[in-house]
Amino acid sequence: MCVYLFFILVCLKACQISAEDVDVGDIPKWPSAYTARGVLQIPYAEISEPFEAWYDSSQGSSRVDYYNGTVKTYQLSKEGEFGTYYKLEPVLTTIQCFKTKGTSHKKVLSQSVLPDMTGYQFKGEAEVRGVKAEKWERVSVSETVFTVYLFWKKEASTKSIVPLRYEQRGRDHHYMDFEYFSATTPTTATFEIKDNTTCKPMNESELGGVEQQLVYTFNPIQEFVDENMEHVDGAWINYKHQFNKQYSLDEDIQRKDIFRQKMRYITSTNRANLSYWLGVNHLVDYTPEELQALTACSPRSDFFGGDEAFEEIANETLESVEVPKAWDWRNRGAVTPVKDQGDCGSCWSFSTTGAIEGGYFVRTRRLFTLSEQVLIDCSWNFGNRGCDGGYMEGAFKWVMRNRGIPLSQTYGPYLARKNYCHMKKGMSEVRIKSYGRIKKLCPNCIKQALIKYGPIAVGMHANNGFLNYKGGVFTDNSCPKNQMNHAILIVGYGSLSGREYWLIKNSWSNRWGIGGYALMGINGNICGIMQDPMCVLF
Repeated sequence: MCVYLFFILVCLKACQISAEDVDVGDIPKWPSAYTARGVLQIPYAEISEPFEAWYDSSQGSSRVDYYNGTVKTYQLSKEGEFGTYYKLEPVLTTIQCFKTKGTSHKKVLSQSVLPDMTGYQFKGEAEVRGVKAEKWERVSVSETVFTVYLFWKKEASTKSIVPLRYEQRGRDHHYMDFEYFSATTPTTATFEIKDNTTCKPMNESELGGVEQQLVYTFNPIQEFVDENMEHVDGAWINYKHQFNKQYSLDEDIQRKDIFRQKMRYITSTNRANLSYWLGVNHLVDYTPEELQALTACSPRSDFFGGDEAFEEIANETLESVEVPKAWDWRNRGAVTPVKDQGDCGSCWSFSTTGAIEGGYFVRTRRLFTLSEQVLIDCSWNFGNRGCDGGYMEGAFKWVMRNRGIPLSQTYGPYLARKNYCHMKKGMSEVRIKSYGRIKKLCPNCIKQALIKYGPIAVGMHANNGFLNYKGGVFTDNSCPKNQMNHAILIVGYGSLSGREYWLIKNSWSNRWGIGGYALMGINGNICGIMQDPMCVLF
């Protein structure tokens, strides 16, 4: 702590010295009205969000559009007693308007995208984005946080002040790059909402109460300009209550930081109007180490023991299988309820049991709940490592060598941790002949195998978008296709709004996704879901 305080004092002293020759009048003064365009960058949250802003303090009005006008937000301080917020955004195939009024406690104010320069000190000239600029700095110190605010503008020799970048460095890191700036006054029409009588009132949502949504929904850029964090405090309290979470003071601070970044990622992604949307779930405040435990699928075939061979599912074998427009094994009785792997890297075991459960139902019309715990405890000689990862291939080989797999009630409950292997003779109740590999990157082959053999075990790469998936057809192409870290189960397919999807069952409880399920886009091999599809043979 002493070293930390010494570092702060040194930094503060440096700031004082460098500012001695600077006249307070030199501090940039922003125009009372302007138009600006730029990109908000939040590296920790993987956000790069274009915005355009109009501001007029004399009218008490502002407007900020996101993702090239996909979402439009209005902050009108003079409409109504305490001002009014509006938001225009696409909902399915139409643009809908939402509004909410300010209160005596939370009045609506016009929103600038430029910071208050009070307390900033001139730090000399520097180059930013290839442009020679003036660098301004402000240091903020609290008991636990040391934050540096930086601002670059074009040199004073230019006739008008032009902002280039606004950056915050500390526990948080984000910056706004300004690509266009004009000190012209926006027209009154810029702030008008056509036929605002059709605007719907804001409803309560998973983001928290009304006060939290005022920022998250109607004025998100405020968090990055005005250092307003009250909405985060309120949303964090609501989140902990909703998911029954309690932490010590130090851990609470750490997880709240994670929560803040994830909320930024979720709300920014949803403003982009994609084919899917994200939401708040029990994973939002997980640490990187905890998330790594959830995604511990590791296909390393050179480690899979045993001489049990898989069968290549030939196209000729599937030619006679008719493929309807949609299929869902849940409606046909072949899928057990959604399970929860907990804080254990055992996704591979759930994918394995799901394929065997469904395949056995296709053959016998009997559905059993099989044991994932036995695979965690007993399949180590087949390349698996309990809660530290594994792959379906080694698990299938163990089931073949062991002449079957026991029911969950026979072997014992799932523990979400490794235990001694206590598999005994006579426990196995469901036997398999072998497992089959389906031609990769062949949607029709996978559909035919799904219909003929039952649910398909697959690996994929679970990225941040997938972790926070809430609905729609997931089509995030940013995740790598050859770096599997998670295992899931394909239980069906269909189409939504013209997009074909795989219906997948996950093992992160019914609090994730659509009751534990997700729709994964078929086109493009999203997240590598069609790299190594496997089915069970009886």
